[in-house]
Amino acid sequence: SWPLPTLPVLYIGYHIPATDPDGMETPALGALAPALFGETSPLYKALVIDEQKVVTLQADAEVKRDAGLFTILARVRSPKDVAEVKKRIEETLADAAKTPLDEKRLKAIKSNLRYGFAGSLENPDAVAVTVCYNIAVSGRPDAMNALYAGYDKLTPADLQRVASKYFAPTNRTIVTLKSKPAGPAAK
Repeated sequence: SWPLPTLPVLYIGYHIPATDPDGMETPALGALAPALFGETSPLYKALVIDEQKVVTLQADAEVKRDAGLFTILARVRSPKDVAEVKKRIEETLADAAKTPLDEKRLKAIKSNLRYGFAGSLENPDAVAVTVCYNIAVSGRPDAMNALYAGYDKLTPADLQRVASKYFAPTNRTIVTLKSKPAGPAAK
């Protein structure tokens, strides 16, 4: 509970392994975040644009040397919608484990990941930070090359396999931030 009025925030974390730029799980998790929760995803279009039940919907597969989290954050407009938003997030994750992503959509996501990364390297400082970050996470400056080679190889079956492996209810932690109920003393 938050002592002041706030929009509810739903934060869901699924435990994932340490980053392995040479394996297929790290790029698959990285692609699942925009595929399921990015601005072009069906869930984002439904909850944020069409129904306007959610102000913010985002996901991230943490890139870390140690095990981390695949996180989903939803800032919900009304407390009465939190349970429904949670249910729809869970349904989206379950569907990702059962139904392969469309090839055309996966190709667009991989392209966006690649060009977004390339666009972030706009000056020498950004390049240096990126190389240092890759060394910190993997111990190798060329880890980003391996990661993007992994993105290139991704198939819908890879995403489906990784989703079924990590997006289980027994592998998650859920935190909900909500306004503290106003009591008699608040009047």
